[in-house]
Amino acid sequence: MWSPVEEPAFYGVGLASLTLGDAPLPLPAGRALVDSGTTFLYLPARSFAPLLAAMQARHRSHAGCAHLHGLTSPRDEFCVRLPSPRAPPAPLLDGCFAELRIGLAGGPLLVSPSRYFYPSEAAGEHCLGIFSNYEPTMVLGAIALVDTMVTFDRERRRVGFRPTDCAAAAAASHARANANGSAAGGAAARPCASLPLGPGTRLR
Repeated sequence: MWSPVEEPAFYGVGLASLTLGDAPLPLPAGRALVDSGTTFLYLPARSFAPLLAAMQARHRSHAGCAHLHGLTSPRDEFCVRLPSPRAPPAPLLDGCFAELRIGLAGGPLLVSPSRYFYPSEAAGEHCLGIFSNYEPTMVLGAIALVDTMVTFDRERRRVGFRPTDCAAAAAASHARANANGSAAGGAAARPCASLPLGPGTRLR
């Protein structure tokens, strides 16, 4: 999908709606800034508080959350612990929490729970990578863009978003480079980011 750029200085695109599962969240008039140099997803203040409350309530009541232990977290943060540090996080997180649907001008950007949670420093603990921006603007950081091909079309003033298996795309890119005689270990351009996120991580 393509979203027209409304604020060229910051790659700001139109923002139409925000939904957690089937529940719409309040959304002030504003834009979403596409910034892969920012690690996390920052929501308008009016949107963040209801989202955090909804996620905490779902964790307490949803049957799919039975194996995730809630942790005491600082204000405006939310973390859970897996039943075992070796447990695969994606099925547990996706089975408990709801998908976040960001309605951009041009179409929706879908962010699954296993993408908007990130592994913390403690083994088996995962924290919500969504925070309040304390203003009406949304910032689409790297955590919302993992496994997404993001294209900045400056000539046509638009940004493209396409779901992509980045690990597979990177492997295919390296294979093509090697087949063309590139030196082993040479730099092959990655089409998108597929990296684990932790505290302080910044993707550029």
